[in-house]
Amino acid sequence: MTTRHFAKPALLRGCAITALLAGAGLTAHSAQAQGFQATPTFDPAAVTIDEGTVGRTEVRVLGNSAVIDWFPDPGTIFLPVDNTAVFLGTSGFAVLNRIMPGQVLTAARFDGLVQAFVTDANGGIIGPGGFVAFSSPTGIIVGSTGRFEVPQLMLTTQAVDLNSFTAFANGTGPLLLSGTQNSVQIQAGASLTGTPEDSFL
Repeated sequence: MTTRHFAKPALLRGCAITALLAGAGLTAHSAQAQGFQATPTFDPAAVTIDEGTVGRTEVRVLGNSAVIDWFPDPGTIFLPVDNTAVFLGTSGFAVLNRIMPGQVLTAARFDGLVQAFVTDANGGIIGPGGFVAFSSPTGIIVGSTGRFEVPQLMLTTQAVDLNSFTAFANGTGPLLLSGTQNSVQIQAGASLTGTPEDSFL
């Protein structure tokens, strides 16, 4: 087992990163026809999840950081084409999405759209913002139709230390990852865009 330390300057940064390429919780929601084809488990004091619109999952982070465990539906794509996942929170929010492997150890596949926005005190969208991380020990695939419009994005197959995740999100410490690395594949045609300043991937 290895432990890796990351500081924000060590990650890919830029004012607009664009690439077109050749927490155990207290609440569990049943998966239906939402954006992510998975059942989430989370702390309702830290996050709310709205799955009332077909093909859409809306996650609102209530504080500075949150952790969500996603249990994918067997035999499905994690985020199918034409589906959308939106993350919302106040300035500086961070959310770790841990995709938990099931009996079939397939990679988590993103063929739809993932977005992240900063909101005002009333919940209205101000603009792009937030740190959104996905970890999947069985691998991650961003398909040719997959799109990430997330200013600060991490895709990893390693385990994320939860205390360091909060510190990293607050800018007070490094991010610690451990375990065996698996494959993160970005297929030709996929789009990863980070705005505004201080974006990183």
